[in-house]
Amino acid sequence: MVTTAAERVFVDTNVLIHCSLRQSPWHPAAIQALHGCIQAGGELWLSRQVLREYIAVLTRPGTTTLTSPALTAAADVAGK
Repeated sequence: MVTTAAERVFVDTNVLIHCSLRQSPWHPAAIQALHGCIQAGGELWLSRQVLREYIAVLTRPGTTTLTSPALTAAADVAGK
């Protein structure tokens, strides 16, 4: 991802999910894309809808191998 210093980038739910799930085959690419944007001075933007979708996917039974997906998702959204 190439961005200019003033560019705003809307982050899709899928990117957040792949950043969170280390077992995802797209995890490295998602992390690299967000880090690249930040390093280039871009702004990452989210919506409430993306956060709701993120929580819904991570807490769906059988989606992840996280020990406590609800707590993990809540902490991620809260920025902790």
